[in-house]
Amino acid sequence: MDDLTVVIPAYNARETLAAAVASARRCGAEVLVVDDGSTDDSASIARDAGAIVIAQANAGAASARRNGLEHAGGKYVCFLDSDDALEHEGVGALLDWLKLRPRAVGAVGLAQYVTRGSSHIVRHWAGSIDLAALLMRAQPPAPPAAFVWSRSHLLASLDAAPPPLSPRYAEDYELAIRMAMMGAIGMVDVVACRYAVQGGKSSRSPLNSLRAAERIRRYYANAHGISIEQRGSRELLARAQLRRAFEDRVGRNFAMSVARTALAAGMDPKWAVKGLVRRFNTNRVRSTRVSASSIDDGKKVLIWRERWLQPSETFVRLHAIALTRWRAKCVGLYRIDSPLSRDDDVVLLKRLHVHSDGLISRTFQIVGWPWGLRRELKGASLIHAHFASDAMYLRSRFARRGLPFVVTLHGVDISAAPKVRGWYGAIYRGRLRKVFREASLVICVSKHIANEAIRWGADPGRVRVLFNGVEIPTEISDHRGTDIVFVGRLVEKKGVADLLRAARGLGADTTIRVVGDGPLAPELRELASKCTARVVFHGPLPAKQVHQIIANSGVVVVPSITASNGDTEGMPTVIGEAMARARPVVATRHAGIPEVLEDGVSGILVGESDLDALTHALRTLLADEGLRVRMGSSGRTFATEHLNAHRQARKLERLYDQIVGVD
Repeated sequence: MDDLTVVIPAYNARETLAAAVASARRCGAEVLVVDDGSTDDSASIARDAGAIVIAQANAGAASARRNGLEHAGGKYVCFLDSDDALEHEGVGALLDWLKLRPRAVGAVGLAQYVTRGSSHIVRHWAGSIDLAALLMRAQPPAPPAAFVWSRSHLLASLDAAPPPLSPRYAEDYELAIRMAMMGAIGMVDVVACRYAVQGGKSSRSPLNSLRAAERIRRYYANAHGISIEQRGSRELLARAQLRRAFEDRVGRNFAMSVARTALAAGMDPKWAVKGLVRRFNTNRVRSTRVSASSIDDGKKVLIWRERWLQPSETFVRLHAIALTRWRAKCVGLYRIDSPLSRDDDVVLLKRLHVHSDGLISRTFQIVGWPWGLRRELKGASLIHAHFASDAMYLRSRFARRGLPFVVTLHGVDISAAPKVRGWYGAIYRGRLRKVFREASLVICVSKHIANEAIRWGADPGRVRVLFNGVEIPTEISDHRGTDIVFVGRLVEKKGVADLLRAARGLGADTTIRVVGDGPLAPELRELASKCTARVVFHGPLPAKQVHQIIANSGVVVVPSITASNGDTEGMPTVIGEAMARARPVVATRHAGIPEVLEDGVSGILVGESDLDALTHALRTLLADEGLRVRMGSSGRTFATEHLNAHRQARKLERLYDQIVGVD
């Protein structure tokens, strides 16, 4: 996250500042602490913790944030209070969301509210984040640390009309309003920060905070000509009591919470009755399964993968991140130790021993209804399962609840599994036909996979081809190396053995980098020891490191073949990732690869297991830098137009809308 700057305003924060800085450094961010005239040693504590310290006279948090913003070096900015902490995985998800949407001004996640040794994740907001909604609600959807902002839009908001009020209280609320004036703010269902409920001045002086917020909303409502219902002094007093009641409830002081709630109702009975009616109406709207309203909860898709999540399945993670109008909830049966796994992913079986994997999985496939899945399906409008094998054991449950479902076919689930002989193959084919009969849509990652699906019984009218999307970096590396890079699982259909045999015809000065792991790893390492070229096995790596290796490569190779059991590729995602980074690709004429890779334009295609042709293609590209540049440029153009994850997600959301009948 080297493109993120975390700004921490601090005033006499020696007790909590070091922990706040440490949480920001775990995000890999630039950390700026703006010392707002502290009289203690906060500044030295911040320096010792590894932060850059900027000193100013005491002027308040709003001024400190503006000062930090002017010194920030990152493309994105997060404002962290000195008594709060960031969750690095949640912040990473917000950054991923923003990078796919360059026109968005910011993204907000959830906050984990912490007090007196207990914590709760609270959703205060339902619906879109725009100026009118913020003025109506009179509060931001989350604490400041749950937001990641575009720095360029933050700077632009400072000069926008009307001029900012820069209050001592409710400055977070004004910040959210001014950014909503600049453009769209996205909501991402991840925990982005831990928020100390009783730490800030709004907790110590809730009435002052509410009065400042009311002044702010009236100011901006008048400036933009938006009609709002103004809040009187009685209502503000009642709301101040409710804020304290909320803190008591989070702190598990339920008796005091009930007492404060009753006191609030007594202060302004008319407002209390209106609040109860509003809450009833909101709950009634949320209970509707599929609604054409703008409430985000009515457009939630549950993304299902039994094993959550294989290191090679970046396309599943990107599917969840790239959605904008639909809110994704990622659910799996059990967790795999993988760079793609996140703490906020929902895993139904959390205490699963490795050796019980097969037994638990098979039992689930037979029963089809583990504990907890019913709860996760609440509020979902649609189910999207990746791989037919994952969909077939849940399909009856989807139908029973009246939920439509979509299945994406990727390769082995349609190219090899239906061909298995014996009773297992017969059962699989029968269940596959039921999936095709009951699925609202069958999405295939290539025309090759679509033809296989139709061959095995899918209705052509419900089959759609949608390439897996990839992130398109805004800038590409000027450094062009000469390494040959392979990325993928080490299984037969990936053709790594052919690559290593072909490498015997390459010079000793050639380096081949193999990224990934799999059951053939020991055999391939033995084969690599006989190569004249240098072969480096990196194992599975986080996506960011994989992208860096691709960006520094000379050629990306995809030597896929049809495995002995008939297993084929669908569409290798690494081809799109290489093209997006302007790197040429050498690949085989296998499955759907020729649908995206044009021979002689964006790369070179060779026959499956044609070792001489593979060696010649690699030699040709390594010897001609100009050819590598031209092919890489052509590939990037194709990827930008046809493989952009943002565009592919828009296509997918339109399909979702058609299924549930939402315009």
